[in-house]
Formats: sequence, structure tokens, C-alpha cells
Amino acid sequence: MRYLPLKPRLQRLYMSTHTATDMRWHKEKRVNNDVMRHPADGEAWKEFDRTFPEFAADPRNVRLGLATDGFNPYGDPGRSIDVYLRPLFDELKDLWTNGVRMYDKSTGKMFT
Repeated sequence: MRYLPLKPRLQRLYMSTHTATDMRWHKEKRVNNDVMRHPADGEAWKEFDRTFPEFAADPRNVRLGLATDGFNPYGDPGRSIDVYLRPLFDELKDLWTNGVRMYDKSTGKMFT
């Protein structure tokens, strides 16, 4: 199994003015008119913002949605998705707990 770590990939995305701006679009440019254009328009995203307001305050915080559509990772040992998601889960947990310092090229500021 190959795993491409998330932290360096995020750091590279924020080193480009264009992609750094796009990474904050859901907070800074979104139009609130009850039309679903982005996951940020969904009720789950809004509930997450209400539950974790400190996290939601910074538009650069990472939100990754993983959907399984009823897939049971424990049903078939040959298809144990948890084995493949473990490195990502561990890295997301570390990002949530400790964060990582990054430079946002579009704003010229460091953030965690």
C-alpha cells in the first residue's frame, strides 16, 4: 500500500496564490441562497460549524468527507477499507490535535 501524506500536500496547495484562495472559497465567497453548490451549503457542514465554532472560524481548516454509502468494511476481509484509511485517519487526528504550521501565499501569513 502506498500513502501520500496529507500535510505536505496541503502545504503545497497553500504555496500557490490561486489554490490558496480557492481553499478558502467555501467561507469567503460562498453565496447563501439555499442552493446546494458545495458541501458547505449542506446541513451537516453547518451543524459541524455550530458544534466546533473555534475550528470553523478559520476558513483554511481541513474538512474531508468520506462516504461509504452503506459499505461494511468488516463484512469481507478482502475489502477492509479501514486498513487503507488508517494512515489518513491518523494524520487527520494529528492535524485536529496538533495542527501543522503553513504559509498562505495569498494572504502572506502563517497559520496552523
